[in-house]
Amino acid sequence: MKTIVYTLLLALCLTLAAPMTAFADEYKIPDAFPAGFNPPVDVTRGEKVGGFGGGAGSIAHNPIIFVHGNTRSAKDFIKTFQYFLGKGYTPNELWAVSYGHNNSTMIDSNDENAPDVAAFIEEVLRYAKTINPNVKQVDVISHSLGPTIVRKAIKSYKLEDKVGTHVMIAGANHGMELCAPGINTVCDELYPGSPWLEDLNSPVENPGPTKHVTIYDGTGKYDVAFNGDRIKDSPIIKGGTNYPLNMMKKLSVDHDELRYHPASLELQWQSVKDNLVAQSK
Repeated sequence: MKTIVYTLLLALCLTLAAPMTAFADEYKIPDAFPAGFNPPVDVTRGEKVGGFGGGAGSIAHNPIIFVHGNTRSAKDFIKTFQYFLGKGYTPNELWAVSYGHNNSTMIDSNDENAPDVAAFIEEVLRYAKTINPNVKQVDVISHSLGPTIVRKAIKSYKLEDKVGTHVMIAGANHGMELCAPGINTVCDELYPGSPWLEDLNSPVENPGPTKHVTIYDGTGKYDVAFNGDRIKDSPIIKGGTNYPLNMMKKLSVDHDELRYHPASLELQWQSVKDNLVAQSK
């Protein structure tokens, strides 16, 4: 059981390139954060969080923050970053954070990393306002462990007014069947029916005004985190907008592919593209 769960938490490597337009060629993907941006200190490591984003362009959309899954890093979202550049976003509107250990040998947990994500959201907002004072919110796109970390951060630090849309990809919002108490820290949080999840999901799963969107397998066949009829709908948010991608599109993409498949990228963009920011005069 431990081996299976540990393997599950190590997501597959990114392999598929996303479509780009000529607009994206105006910008390079940054390899760090810009001067004037102050990354918060990671609670796990006692060092500043890693990642990349910002440094060029105006801000006309809510800035997007990409939040990776367990044992991974911000690099998971390089192709997604490219995709959004191709849709007209600028680097100053796109941010990817690396929280926790960022390697395949150490398990991360929700409670340990929620403070890091909350602090990162606040810093992106602060920095964005130096470019366009009209920025009031960010959007967040998260994957795997990311959705529950972000939800915990929003709830614990009362960020509902600061997150416009949260797009959750293959998140364990109602637990993972392979998890049980005592396996590891994150499974203590994410086994189905755990007290941690009961607290996260109450009194409502979709506290406003944040808009909640999920993208997931839905068949119970292709995402190993949610195999079987009993757990296949774990990623949904009651009252949110839920997209069972493989069912909708007759696809067979797996847990990692759900993050970067073109059909998923299109839904991610459609979910946030209208969150516009007035231009400062």
